[in-house]
Amino acid sequence: MKPSHVLAFGALLALVAPCATAQTTASVPPATTSVWEEIDALLASESAPKTVRWEEGAPHSRQFLFQGHRVRVLLADSIAVVAYLESADDPLRVQLWFVNQTDGRFDVIPERFSLAVVQPKPKPLAYVSPQQIKKRIDDAANWAAVAEAMASVSRAFAGTSTTTTSGTVTVSDSRGRSAFGTYNGVATTYDHSANMQQTASNLSAVMASVEDQKARELTGVILPNTVFAGQEYFGVVHFKREKRATLMLLRVPVGRLVFEFPLEMPNR
Repeated sequence: MKPSHVLAFGALLALVAPCATAQTTASVPPATTSVWEEIDALLASESAPKTVRWEEGAPHSRQFLFQGHRVRVLLADSIAVVAYLESADDPLRVQLWFVNQTDGRFDVIPERFSLAVVQPKPKPLAYVSPQQIKKRIDDAANWAAVAEAMASVSRAFAGTSTTTTSGTVTVSDSRGRSAFGTYNGVATTYDHSANMQQTASNLSAVMASVEDQKARELTGVILPNTVFAGQEYFGVVHFKREKRATLMLLRVPVGRLVFEFPLEMPNR
């Protein structure tokens, strides 16, 4: 069963079916005087990636609202790609959905995706892999554990108690001589049981929070995958966030095509 935030496949097909195949852009081979040069130029133009950019009102572009998110759809050469910005937290979460209506197959390689700030100032944003997400969460948990250990030491000292003792002592030697004296002292005791219970409880809460965060951040991440004819593939990719960004451009290479989506940063 698919997550509730994922649109039904049939609904998506109904949405993109009326879309015309995009007129992909490619450089036109320059005029040549040699047949072999013309052939080389033709082969080069055929092998070069073709860009399909989302444009409002264009026949190959669609958009709609889904649970407060602006979802954009591109269709080119019988491949549909859906994209929207799911979360503007750091790192950014971008939902992507690929539908293969061709007779062949294509590879989805998230490391090849790119996101860049367009406004107010152009800037590339780094792709964040699942391994980097996990490491960031683990590092934060380790620092939280260190902070709890320091707090535990402070609580231990705060939980000390002091006791004053006094008394007399008599000392005798072998010749029967005696000496008398008094003493006074201060004893310090520690009550570790309550502090140890609180420390264990706090560390357990830290670990539970870590697992919850990993499940939230890593469930459904896009991994390298081949999408065969008639199949679909969807998931999340992460990118580093730029606080001042207002408009970004997402580039998604799929086979010989590069799908481009403008994404607006929501108002926080």
